[in-house]
Amino acid sequence: MGGHYPAPPPVPQQKRLDPESMPNPIQVMAENQENCGGIFATSQPGQLPPLVTTQFVTQDQGNANPRFVRSTMYNIPQTADMMKQSAVPFALIISPFARQAEGELPIPIVDFGEMGPIRCIRCKAYICSTMQFLDGGRRFQCQFCKATTEVPPGYFQHLDHTGQRMDKYERPELMLGTYEFVATKEYCRNNKPPKPPAMVFLIDVSYNNVKSGLVQLLCSEMKHIIRNLPVDVNAQRTSMKVGFITYNSSVHFYNLKSSLAQPQMMVVGDLQEMFMPLLDGFLVDPEE
Repeated sequence: MGGHYPAPPPVPQQKRLDPESMPNPIQVMAENQENCGGIFATSQPGQLPPLVTTQFVTQDQGNANPRFVRSTMYNIPQTADMMKQSAVPFALIISPFARQAEGELPIPIVDFGEMGPIRCIRCKAYICSTMQFLDGGRRFQCQFCKATTEVPPGYFQHLDHTGQRMDKYERPELMLGTYEFVATKEYCRNNKPPKPPAMVFLIDVSYNNVKSGLVQLLCSEMKHIIRNLPVDVNAQRTSMKVGFITYNSSVHFYNLKSSLAQPQMMVVGDLQEMFMPLLDGFLVDPEE
């Protein structure tokens, strides 16, 4: 006798995403520009920074300009398990050379001289607006690791009735979120100041690039770049060096010493055992 088997339960149909219910990125950006454009003060707690597409002017009040530091999330889960369940990566996007908007305060430079930047004795965090000064200003407590550090005599200042340093509003590192320190030689390798940076141009001089005029175009652009290399403050000309390498089926290095009647080209044909055929004369001042 044949039996009747119960029919399997129907497979639930997967719901499709409704395009109408999805956020419109153009609308989100327009609304953020309308609501968050203008002045953004960094000291207001619980306020999200404007989107990267929004035009705004930052008023630095102790936290960094979001153009320089931006977090992937501003409401942090309390536990590691909740963080894992959220599936949202927690990271910082740091852009130290971001271009500021017109009207924003230029980045101040803080120079402690031979003393060097003040740092936490334990975690080495730099002195900042969140450090709490104790014992009449003789020590400060790090807000990252809670260690207390003696204030160097050359940096000592009395505290006012609120526990703030008397010179707080005279020191960028105690009132702003973004500033630069002048590093001493202790921050350099072997306690020696770094050598001037160099820019090396590598040019593909294969037949097709030469015939198409691309090499000529690159040369004209390189002239523009070399004429506009960055110049240090109070310097008359750039301290950067330049060098040139061309290549096709072999690699060509150029000696550009000003004492030579004309540049010398050195060819390295063994691409498997590449080496530098010269040191003196490869990197030169742009004027040379």
